[in-house]
Amino acid sequence: MDMATPEGFSLHKGWLDAAAQARLAAELAEVIRAAPFFAPLTPWGKPGIGWEDAITASTGLAFVCRIDLTTLLPKKHLEKADRDNLLRAALAYAQAEAAGRKRVSAAALNAIMAKHIATVADELRDLVSGEPLQAFGLPAFGIFAGFRDSQRPAVTSLRQALAILSRRRGKVFLRNSDPIIWEAFADPHMDLWTPVAPRRPS
Repeated sequence: MDMATPEGFSLHKGWLDAAAQARLAAELAEVIRAAPFFAPLTPWGKPGIGWEDAITASTGLAFVCRIDLTTLLPKKHLEKADRDNLLRAALAYAQAEAAGRKRVSAAALNAIMAKHIATVADELRDLVSGEPLQAFGLPAFGIFAGFRDSQRPAVTSLRQALAILSRRRGKVFLRNSDPIIWEAFADPHMDLWTPVAPRRPS
């Protein structure tokens, strides 16, 4: 006996043969492995419930790291620069970090400040593309959230911080995505969380 087709759906028998169904199931399994299902248990919307409270209330998220560009770039650039010049400053300091230098010379900074912003964005993107995020222990999938406390460990490398933030798509972190360097400056201080499989009753 055929099952009734739900309203709004069309049933196409034989559209996917057994091999195609197996491939589709395998693709879905890869997505689930990268981003496991989790069930928020916190009663959202109640007064005083924030991200940190939600995590401790067993939402199924685990803290990964804190990214705060405001601690990795000099205040003079953060306070005075527009986003384009902030991007230029980030390139200058990221290049210095890559070369093992703690400071940026005035000549190097001025040279970068004179570059077209598209060139700066391309150079910064190429610089952070080589950061081995998987080797650093970053998950394939994560969720960004703002932070309120100051008790969590933060990323201390500017290049690594930019590499993480440039893999954000809205509030989602995708480790294996191509870096979009402008995303790194959409919100310079975020906490990264990752879903964890719910604990099964013993």
